[in-house]
Amino acid sequence: MAVQVVHERRRLGVTSNHPVQAVCQAYRGHPVRRRPIVIDLYLKSHNGDEWFFEMKSPKRNEDQAVGAVRKMLMVHGVRGAGPPAVQTYYAMAYNPYGDDSSAYAESIAKKYLDCDTMVLMGKKFWDLIGGPGTYEEVLGLYRQVGREFKDEVRVRLAS
Repeated sequence: MAVQVVHERRRLGVTSNHPVQAVCQAYRGHPVRRRPIVIDLYLKSHNGDEWFFEMKSPKRNEDQAVGAVRKMLMVHGVRGAGPPAVQTYYAMAYNPYGDDSSAYAESIAKKYLDCDTMVLMGKKFWDLIGGPGTYEEVLGLYRQVGREFKDEVRVRLAS
């Protein structure tokens, strides 16, 4: 199997060991069969950079991580570009470990993802998509909704 991979990399002219660069090299100059790739969130920045997000819960799940990496690499191959023009992220709206993502970095996902550049959790995610201070604003909205609906939630949970 490893010999087949080496031969295929040579056939496609792949010289990079970095996954995103390798995929872009492999797709370059080769027709890409069009097929839908469903991505959870797509944003385009003011300067034209494209951001693709695979939204996940922070629950540790090896299948999720492997599937997300596959999709993210497919995006780079189809777009024919890597960072900064095309960015893909494994993103989580909240971080169960607080502001410290190092606890998550020790999880299963670390085997498949570069946690420093591919994983966004909580504050990093919200501040990237909405600008500095967005995370605090979102937390404030959650608290406000919680205060307004706490009695109704308690009644429904009790019944």
